Amino acid sequence: MRAAVTTAYGDAGVLRVESIPLPVPGPGDVLVRVRASSLNPVDTKMRAGALRILTGKTPPRVLGFDVAGEVAAVPGVLAADGSAFRVGERVFGAIAGARGGAHAEYAVVPALALARIPDGVTFEQAACVPVAGGTALLGVRRLGRLRTNEPIAINGASGGVGSFAVQIALALGGDVTATASAAHAGFVRGLGAPRVLDYAAEDFAGQSAAFRVIFDVHGGRTYASVRRALRRGGHFVTTLPRPVHFLSMPVARLLGHRVELAMLKPNGTDLADIGRWMQDGRVRACVDRTFPLAAIADAHRHMETGHPAGKIVVTMDA
Repeated sequence: MRAAVTTAYGDAGVLRVESIPLPVPGPGDVLVRVRASSLNPVDTKMRAGALRILTGKTPPRVLGFDVAGEVAAVPGVLAADGSAFRVGERVFGAIAGARGGAHAEYAVVPALALARIPDGVTFEQAACVPVAGGTALLGVRRLGRLRTNEPIAINGASGGVGSFAVQIALALGGDVTATASAAHAGFVRGLGAPRVLDYAAEDFAGQSAAFRVIFDVHGGRTYASVRRALRRGGHFVTTLPRPVHFLSMPVARLLGHRVELAMLKPNGTDLADIGRWMQDGRVRACVDRTFPLAAIADAHRHMETGHPAGKIVVTMDA
């Protein structure tokens, strides 16, 4: 099969498309024929060697964590809803662990991390969802515990996770305030956000006790910098696990708040929920740009320098 391969850490130029053996599914895995995948910031960081603590001295041979495609082989495993997958079914999911494998014509995905792609949703749209959409749902619903009519601030709303977080918060009935650059403000308003702040001109955290949930998708804020904007009983959720966040947890509890880390553990149940929202139009995948697998290096360069709005998709087209 063709795959985007790295043999050394470095810039996007280290990526090569080569022929490698098909992966072999283990117990509880499904072999998926990949039709589309997408990039996440972790891909470029792993390629560059910024996450060697996770990957070790040798870089991951094949990067990529988002999969959308067709079931190619099912060694007797069940989906998260207890039903059996069938060869040829359209599925999407996220590869767990630290070494990826989605930027290839075939990938192995845990059955419990897969869901069926709803009718009317394309492979390219589905490929945007697993990591970004799953992280957004984790942050807004499970960790933020957002309820109807509650105010939520989403800091960094124009990227993959942020664009899903805005839509999921609205689907749950939340009252959304989003931050973005001036250049991407129109994009975020187009997602349905009723209030969009230019983060360079206005600090959402300057509003006293304004929010029940603050979801820092960008990862640049600390609990100390936003706590005055949280209501009592409020949750500060961040996607970046820095030591300062762990240190702030006891202080937050004393002040009636919670600090939560949105560390995704892929699961098909959450993906199925997002899929239903996509099917009924409440959530849509925002594709910034699509690249064929042969142009994977260009996709990485665009991720690093293009400031994408939404997701960058990689297709397995020749």
